[in-house]
Amino acid sequence: MSRQAWLLAAITGLYVGATALSNTFVNAYLWKLKRDFATLGWFNLAQYVAMGLVFLAAGYLTNRWDRVWALRLGMLAHAAFYLAVLQLGRQAPAYAVPLGLLMGVGMGFFWFGYNVILFDVTDRADRDRFNGANGFITSAMGMVAPLVGGWLIGREALTGYRWVFGLSLLIFALATVLSGFLRPRADADGFRLLPAWRASWSRRTRWHAVMVAMLLEGLREGVFAFLVGVLVIVATGSEWQLGLYATLSSLVSLASYGLVGRTLQPQQRRAAAFVGSLLATAAVLPLFADVTFLTLMVMGVGTAVAYPLFIIPVTSTAFDVIGANPHAVRDRAEYVVMRELALNVGRVLSVAGFLLLIAWRQTPTLLAAYLAFTSLALVGAALWMPQSVPERKPK
Repeated sequence: MSRQAWLLAAITGLYVGATALSNTFVNAYLWKLKRDFATLGWFNLAQYVAMGLVFLAAGYLTNRWDRVWALRLGMLAHAAFYLAVLQLGRQAPAYAVPLGLLMGVGMGFFWFGYNVILFDVTDRADRDRFNGANGFITSAMGMVAPLVGGWLIGREALTGYRWVFGLSLLIFALATVLSGFLRPRADADGFRLLPAWRASWSRRTRWHAVMVAMLLEGLREGVFAFLVGVLVIVATGSEWQLGLYATLSSLVSLASYGLVGRTLQPQQRRAAAFVGSLLATAAVLPLFADVTFLTLMVMGVGTAVAYPLFIIPVTSTAFDVIGANPHAVRDRAEYVVMRELALNVGRVLSVAGFLLLIAWRQTPTLLAAYLAFTSLALVGAALWMPQSVPERKPK
């Protein structure tokens, strides 16, 4: 791995550390202030809608400035989000949709910049290794940060949330400084979304299969991103327990990412993704017995073991498909935009389904069934994922 790849992993680790410190508890904070699943649903739905729109804007801006600016804008938007939450205090749930939109802007800009830089600083030979190392670093940050956040909140209740959100601001500032060491690379060819759009809809292309897999992955991610943490709060009433849950899950995930990243070969990707998707779905089954901290912990550990088996090959293959086509390499930003649009369409559909479900009935068994149903989408994503192919990057 190159120095630029390690630098990107370090910046991503800080970003994930800041978000793990605060985002783990944002939904819990809104739940504490207003015990309403619909508020959480609308907050997260707004995030995903904003992310999709921001990816289009980020693609256009990147071709005029540089993809590093997308990272910085994302971190600045995150900082603005936490400042807004600090200012709003107990009134935050009343502004769930605007806050969700602001969070989505931050996530959209950051992850667009990350994905384009990831393609530029890695190739097929070291992409699995990077994704494994990056997952290891982010899991390590995700292991420590929630425990610290849970401890602070547990000691000082709502005042502790202010400490957590303020500390995240400092970490975002450090990550922004580090981004200054990434080599700039602007594209002068302009933003041409049409070729990537056509390839996404053409069933004759491998990219179409990637898009279907991304949409299915988004179906699972949309509701899992917030509902599991809230269920821990509902079951225990303790932010410390939520921090412990996130820490133990991240510890297992750290080991899994390290192992998969070091040992996975490109020809093994489809099999690994399929096994990972089955295990991730099976991990939800204990919730049908009862939604307690123990069953949630079993699910969290099972998911932590399984998800790297799925996400590393799926992510690497998507970028390999871009790298195998010289025209797609030239338009890599546009292909990244389409990939993220597919993910966010899946996330929006997932949360929309959740909102319809809770409008009808809210029972632990029904919520567990919805988590299991969305997890099955990972199996479909693994089956749709194309075989990896050698890539041809321009010299």
